[in-house]
Amino acid sequence: MLAALVTASMLALAAGCHGADHAARTTEPAARRGDPGDSPTEAEPQQRAATPSPTPSATTVRLVDPHGKDVPVTWYDMTTASDAAGSNDFDLVSRLEGSSACKDSVSPGALFDDGAWFALIVPGAICSWQGNGPLPASGRVGIVSKGSTAPRPWAPTSGLVPGDHHRQVTRSPVSGDRAVWFETTSTDLGDDNWRLFAADRRTGEPHVVATAEELTGGKQLPFSEATATVYRHRVYWSTTPASAAGTQRAFEPEVVSKDISGKGTITLAAKVGDQPVTTDRGVVIRTASTMEVDDVDDQDRPSVVAERIPSGFSLVTAHGLEPLLRASADGPIARNEAPGAVAASGHTLAFAIGDTEYLYDLDTGTALGFRGAGRAIPVPGDQAANSDAQREATTIHSSAVTSSVAVWTFGGGSGSLRAPVLVYDARDHTLRRVWVSHNDGEVWAAAAFVGWSGFRTLDASRTTTLASWR
Repeated sequence: MLAALVTASMLALAAGCHGADHAARTTEPAARRGDPGDSPTEAEPQQRAATPSPTPSATTVRLVDPHGKDVPVTWYDMTTASDAAGSNDFDLVSRLEGSSACKDSVSPGALFDDGAWFALIVPGAICSWQGNGPLPASGRVGIVSKGSTAPRPWAPTSGLVPGDHHRQVTRSPVSGDRAVWFETTSTDLGDDNWRLFAADRRTGEPHVVATAEELTGGKQLPFSEATATVYRHRVYWSTTPASAAGTQRAFEPEVVSKDISGKGTITLAAKVGDQPVTTDRGVVIRTASTMEVDDVDDQDRPSVVAERIPSGFSLVTAHGLEPLLRASADGPIARNEAPGAVAASGHTLAFAIGDTEYLYDLDTGTALGFRGAGRAIPVPGDQAANSDAQREATTIHSSAVTSSVAVWTFGGGSGSLRAPVLVYDARDHTLRRVWVSHNDGEVWAAAAFVGWSGFRTLDASRTTTLASWR
């Protein structure tokens, strides 16, 4: 959220490299189908519903309920997905495309149900930042209306926290007409001075929900990747615990909450947990346990260590956490087999374990499981030894889900892979894919809108495509 974001977005913009999100513009569609800039092609025959496949024999991680019983999983093979065809399977809504110029740039944050982007606006002045000291300008937020590429900035937050230097904008979920987002002045992993803001899109007038100092009493808070969700009138978010403030000791993140109006105090929702998401039943968080993990020793020899890693999910209730499910293994697991890429909508909890995507039904206690696409992602020959590319080819990086569609993708920060975005349509039970060159590993979904991002070339800036799924 802090230094990582500065280097990934702000520094990339300053350097003009492929990680930058620059001012958006509309371009003509490319000729080849399946990549982020691809144009609609002529209609293809009606897609058939996805057919369940046998339980994978190589499955090493199982899902179990709070009683230790296996969660029933209906399996699908991702390699059987059909290629999505523009004009038949989806309609192109917009394409936000960067440039190498040092000017204000737009980065998608979250999607509203009407297809409008809640956007992060990175100032062009960041080009002058040398990598240390205060930022030269503050980020902003705003709206990019459906089909548009130009943001409408909201009122600035610069004067809402007295004494702050310029801030960068980080995570940003939306709920109904409301948006919440984090900002920080810090570019140092040792100092996570987050500020949580909220605003109604109908006014665009932000207010402070909470600050890190309110949690810690003014002590310096070490970095933890904060994520937030809105449930009813409260915001829930993960953070470094106040007990770790001003120290360098190891910690596990906790989940706290506060009224979205900013009134009242911060309350503890879960002593240990992160990645809160909102479901029909309430807020679900990711929990951790001690598991055996494949590792290497100080001489690079294979070893196994017992380690606290994310392993399951629980529901936040007034009486504490109610366990829902957890991952169980017959032996040591790889670190990328911890549950991640968490998303939720209604009664569906979406998450990934390695190259497998799960859609867990909170009402029935059953799940759909999708796996196999990682075997179809070629790692470029000259990067066969590139551990980042290998990991990105076998690990789902991002998920999104609505009542209509579930979306997930491989890829990630290296941008080295041509990797698919998978779309499961809950309305007709079809599984389709869009191949994205230099996949950035991010997806979004709202109602029947689906978004994904990538780079036209490794030296190009980021392109984010928004489509309306039919």
